[in-house]
Amino acid sequence: MVGVYKKIPEPITDISQIWPVWKQVSLALGTLTLPERTGEQSASTISPITALSHSLNHSFALFEKWTKAEPLDTWSESRLEAIVVDTKQIHDLHEQALSLLLKQRAASNTKLV
Repeated sequence: MVGVYKKIPEPITDISQIWPVWKQVSLALGTLTLPERTGEQSASTISPITALSHSLNHSFALFEKWTKAEPLDTWSESRLEAIVVDTKQIHDLHEQALSLLLKQRAASNTKLV
């Protein structure tokens, strides 16, 4: 029920606003059930590159927000060392992919964007 409460942004002031809340409460209590699904169900698949891209974009957005409040130049040596160690795999992947891309572009005579 706490989850339902958190989904209510403001106090309900109009009767038309009750339906979404009533539906969530009824689902939580089991008095309203979702229809049975028939037929084969399959999960949508996301390519590993898309998943990585989404994850990195989300992480970097949070990191950027955080570093606006606490800029890198205010970090202690141990915290800076931790971020260097923690991001090494991303750095290595970037270096490897960039190197391969430059080789492919050189072979096909196209420029890096």
